[in-house]
Amino acid sequence: MPPSGWTSTTPRVGGHGWMRQRLKHPATLLLLPFAWSAFFLLITVVPLLFPGRTADDQTVALVLFGVAWALLLLPLYIIRSKQPTSAHHRIRFRLHPFALDTFLLGVVLFILHIVIDPRIGWISYALFWIAWARTIARTGAAFESGAVRWLLPVDVANWSTSAGVTTGWSVENEAWRIGPLAYLDVDFPRGWSARLFGIERSGCSFAAFVITDRNGFLLDPFIDRLIGDMSLTEGLHEPPLSFEGEVWPERFLRSSEEE
Repeated sequence: MPPSGWTSTTPRVGGHGWMRQRLKHPATLLLLPFAWSAFFLLITVVPLLFPGRTADDQTVALVLFGVAWALLLLPLYIIRSKQPTSAHHRIRFRLHPFALDTFLLGVVLFILHIVIDPRIGWISYALFWIAWARTIARTGAAFESGAVRWLLPVDVANWSTSAGVTTGWSVENEAWRIGPLAYLDVDFPRGWSARLFGIERSGCSFAAFVITDRNGFLLDPFIDRLIGDMSLTEGLHEPPLSFEGEVWPERFLRSSEEE
């Protein structure tokens, strides 16, 4: 739960306050493509172990290798682009959590195996597996807390972002809008950032507080592991807005905890 300086509530309690909304966990959409990625990476060496059974063994192996990495990296990009904060700023393909350093070392050894010794190719193949495993591990770490945002129902008739945000928040848009409103001017570790968004749902307006990692994936800032890392004394000891917001509409009290 948030620090004592926050007014928070739950779908069972209702009333005033910030409420956690759990979004669909991104990892559930990655299990199948990641499994197929491992399969294609595994069978990449089959045409080379049993040569002469395809029209072009090296081309087939290269295609299988490309499919393996496409199944690993493209779903990450697609999920990142579907994050609730992503529609409001340009999507870029970020290398993390891709283990690029290990992958490039494998590429270098693959080239060397052509000009020096074919046996080096097996070291290269092992490094590609290490790069695959490191990418999976980094992805799991990014999704460990789940995708969460904190919502507060607000009256936007006379909205002023600068008048509403608390100390430390910098205004991105003064007037109400569906999109970014403000960001917390704090240097969080690991490239994390805190932002305030305006969203609307079923005719109601909400301020949405989110923490994103450097890839744009949503984090839950108030689980024990992240609280220790982010030092709540630096900006998160009080909520983004200085007012308690509107009363939660009854129709949201059963569904706000999960979407």
